[in-house]
Amino acid sequence: MPLFDTYIAVDWSANNEPKSGKDSIWSCLGDEGAIELRVANHRTRRAAEAWLLGALTAAARARKRVLVGLDFPYGYPTGFAAALEVESVPWKGVWAYLDRHVRDDERNVSNRFDVAADVNRQLGRYAPFWGRPKHLMLPSLPFLKEVAYLGPHESGGLSEWRQVEQQLHRVRIWPQSVWKLFGPGTVGSQSLVGIPVVRRLRDHAALRDVSRVWPFEVLVPNLHVGSPAVVHAEIWPSIVPFAHEMGSCPDEQQVRAVVQHWRRLDRVDQLAGLFAAAPDNISVRHEEGWVLGVPVPGTEITFALPARSAPGAMKGPSRSGPAPTRARTASPDRQPCLCGCGNFPRGERPIHARPRPADQPSNRKALQCPLMLDSAWASRRLLRPRRPPPSPTLTACRCPLQIRMRLRHFDYTSVRVASARRRPVHKRSSGSHFRATRIT
Repeated sequence: MPLFDTYIAVDWSANNEPKSGKDSIWSCLGDEGAIELRVANHRTRRAAEAWLLGALTAAARARKRVLVGLDFPYGYPTGFAAALEVESVPWKGVWAYLDRHVRDDERNVSNRFDVAADVNRQLGRYAPFWGRPKHLMLPSLPFLKEVAYLGPHESGGLSEWRQVEQQLHRVRIWPQSVWKLFGPGTVGSQSLVGIPVVRRLRDHAALRDVSRVWPFEVLVPNLHVGSPAVVHAEIWPSIVPFAHEMGSCPDEQQVRAVVQHWRRLDRVDQLAGLFAAAPDNISVRHEEGWVLGVPVPGTEITFALPARSAPGAMKGPSRSGPAPTRARTASPDRQPCLCGCGNFPRGERPIHARPRPADQPSNRKALQCPLMLDSAWASRRLLRPRRPPPSPTLTACRCPLQIRMRLRHFDYTSVRVASARRRPVHKRSSGSHFRATRIT
C-alpha cells in the first residue's frame, strides 16, 4: 500500500530578482491516482511559498498524505548550532535564528549576505561562510574561500561537509558546500532563504499538527490512510535520471523526474527504504539532516547518476580500486619531452586546436602549461589564422612549469589579436598577451 497520496518536488532558487525559465523556481505536483503532473514556474520565492501553502492546506483538508521536498540543505554541519548559542534542539534553533534574521521581499531582494557576515563576525576565527558579489563591501564575508575548516583529526571549528555529503564523496559525487554562498551551483544561499520558508510551512496554523520534517522529527513515516499528513524532506534532484522527461529546461525535467520516481517506488512499496537509509545518530537526527535517496554509509549507491568530477580530477568512469599507474615508456609515435622530465607528450595537434589568447579568462588556466612551438609557426606570428597551414603544428608538454628554466635556447614573442574579422597584428606593448616559447 502506498505511503503517500500526493508528491511535491520543488527546485529552489536564490535569484536576486524575479525570474522565470531556466535557473528559476520550478515545482511539480503529482497525485497517486492521476497520470498527469501539474508543473508550475514561480518568478519569486514569495509566489512559490504561497503556491506551496495552498497546495498543502488543500491536501490536508482532503485528508491526504503529502511528501514535499525542496532541493537545498535543511541542516548545517555539527557544531553550528552550538557556535550560534541557540537554544532547544540544534536544527530548530538554527531554523528559528534564520527565520528571525533573514529578510526576503516580494521582489526576491534578501539580506542573506549580511546575515552570513554577521554570523562570521560572531564566530570569529571559525567563521564558515564565504562567497559574495564583488560590489558588496562586507569585510567579515570573504569573496574567496579564505576559511580554515575543521580537519579530520582536529578539535574546534566547523567541518566543511555534512555526513551525507561525505557519503556522496565516497562514490565520486561532488555536491557544493552549504557554506558557499555565491557562484555557479551554490546551495548556501538557497538554504539561507529557503529554510525560513520550510519553517513557516511547517509551523503554519493549518499544518502544524500534521507536519513533520524528515529525519529530524520522523525516520520512517507510518501514515494511515485517511489521516492528513505532510512530510518535509531535503532532496537533490540530480540523483534521479531526468533526460527522458519532457520540459523546457533541466529544472523542469528534474522536478518531473523526482515526482515520477517517488510515485513509481511507492507503488511497489519501496519508498520507505529511502527514508530508512538515513543514519540513526545524533548528528544526523538533531542537526545535519540527510538527503532523501542517498543510501546509508557502507552500502552501494543504487541510483543511476553520472559521476561528477572533483575540481581538478580527470573525467571518466569511477573505479573501485586505485587508478592504474601509467608507464613512462616510449611508443613508436611519441617522442620524449625536451626538458628531460621523462614524459612522452601526446604528439602533435593541428594548429587550429591550440588555446585562444590569454586575455580571455576561460583560457588563462590552460595557458599555465608551457607550449613548445616549432620555428615555422612562431615566425608566422599568428594565433588565429582563418585557414591554418598544414605544416605548422603545436605540441603541449605535460611536465611542470619549470620547463622554461630547463630549455637552453628560447625567446618570447608577444602577439595580440586585433579582431576576429581583421588580420592579427604583432605588437610589443604591455597588457594581456600570449607568451610563447620559440624552439631553435
